[in-house]
Amino acid sequence: CGSARAALRAGASAWREAGLQAPAIALLREAREPDAATRAWLEAPGHALLGWLDSDYPPALRDAPSPPLGVFVEGDVALLWRPAVAIVGSRAPTAG
Repeated sequence: CGSARAALRAGASAWREAGLQAPAIALLREAREPDAATRAWLEAPGHALLGWLDSDYPPALRDAPSPPLGVFVEGDVALLWRPAVAIVGSRAPTAG
């Protein structure tokens, strides 16, 4: 689509054609323009948002169960190809 904005505007039929399944399409239907704080963060040097199809998307993360469609990165994205340790928070935290 050429850009994230164009991809979001492409619609469900284009998303299905690209291979996305119903859960991802449902999330994309709810997508909104980023707020000012998010835009400012993304515009800062060394900040990036890597989408699933981005060549720098971490390969180990792509192989994980239910990987995110995008990853916010602060720093050198080339380092994602090196061995690393990650601390991951829960997407659905529970008490206890």
